[in-house]
Amino acid sequence: MTVLVLRNESAVAVSGTLWFWRGSDGAVAGTQGFTLPAHGAVTINTAPIAPGASGSVTITHDGRHGELGGKAVAVEPATGFTFDTVLELRPR
Repeated sequence: MTVLVLRNESAVAVSGTLWFWRGSDGAVAGTQGFTLPAHGAVTINTAPIAPGASGSVTITHDGRHGELGGKAVAVEPATGFTFDTVLELRPR
């Protein structure tokens, strides 16, 4: 199970879209819109958005560069062991 933790570091609301890409063929496995209030945070379970898919996530948003941060957290249900990956900014 993987969850995304997103946080808005700015003083204004940020809206965006999560794009889930399948690793096997690079096709879009699912999308999900979101809106975060100023200085807000949200945790999103990826299972209902891209069931059974593995691959990567791209986040597009209307905030300024660096205002949206977060990480992906993979949880092993049987043991509770977690792995986290900090989201990386891509240069424009």
